[in-house]
Amino acid sequence: MPTVFLMKQGHGPNPLFNNHWGLLVHTSGTPVDKNLTGTFLHVHGSVAAGFAFEAKRGWVQAVCPDPYRALVLGEVTSGSVEIGSADADGMPGPDEEEHGWVMDPEPRTDFERALLKAPPPGPTLKSAVSRPVLFLVLCRVAHEESRSQVAARGAKAQLQDCQEWIRMALPHAVDEGFTSLFEDVQELLSVKNQ
Repeated sequence: MPTVFLMKQGHGPNPLFNNHWGLLVHTSGTPVDKNLTGTFLHVHGSVAAGFAFEAKRGWVQAVCPDPYRALVLGEVTSGSVEIGSADADGMPGPDEEEHGWVMDPEPRTDFERALLKAPPPGPTLKSAVSRPVLFLVLCRVAHEESRSQVAARGAKAQLQDCQEWIRMALPHAVDEGFTSLFEDVQELLSVKNQ
C-alpha cells in the first residue's frame, strides 16, 4: 500500500504564520534523500480569500522550490489512488509546467473524493474596514467591556487554513476505509508542532 506523508513547508515552525501543509501520496523516493515523488494534495489560498483544492500529480520534492519536511501519517489503500502513469487512467498526463508536475483542481481518486467530504475552508478572516457598521459595534463593545470579558465570550476569530483542512479531511478518508493512520498522528497534526 502507498504511504501517505504530511508535508510541512519550511525547515521548521514559522514564528509569525502557519506553515503550508499538504498530503503526499508517495510513489517513489525517500524522505532521507528529500526526493519523494507522488501526488501532492492540498488546498491553496488565504484566510481572507478562501481556499481551493489542488492535486499536483507527479510532484517531485527534489525540484520543488520550497523546502518541505516529510512526516509519515499512514498508508492509503492501493485501489483508492492512482499508481504509475496518469495517462493510463484517463487522467492528465505530464505537461510543460514549470516544475514538471500537473496541477489538477479535480479529485480523481476515491481517496481524494473522501478528503473533499471536508470542503476547503472559505474566507475566515473578515476585514473590519469592509464592514464599517460591525467595526463600530466591535469598537463600542471593546470600549464597554474589558479584554478578558471579550475573550471569555469567545470573540477570537477561528481562522481556517490548509492545516485545519487536513485535520478535518483525514477522518473522512479513514471512515471510508481508504487510509489507515499510525497511532502518533494526532501529535503530528498538532498546531504547536508545525
